[in-house]
Amino acid sequence: MGNLGNALTVKRDFAAAKPLLREAMDGQRRVQGNEAIATLTSLNTYGTLLITQGQITQTEPYWREAYETSRRVLGPDHPESLVFTANMGGLMTELGRWSEAEKF
Repeated sequence: MGNLGNALTVKRDFAAAKPLLREAMDGQRRVQGNEAIATLTSLNTYGTLLITQGQITQTEPYWREAYETSRRVLGPDHPESLVFTANMGGLMTELGRWSEAEKF
């Protein structure tokens, strides 16, 4: 589902992609748990879709969860943690929350 959702996102068929990516994210949580890399990646992917749709503020809870969980579980220097850190910094910058962006 995640792969199909990603393909639909690339085709800019957001209406079809969103429920698939949501279902993939929820399924990852159920099957692998909240701390699995696959779950964190699904959170990131869903947030990316929201940004692509112009729903920037709705992205924050998904990306923040991926950021905080990855740092706690994988460590701050893990490649996935670094991706989520960069995403949060960019998101805070985009939202004009400069002092928060500097922390990332």
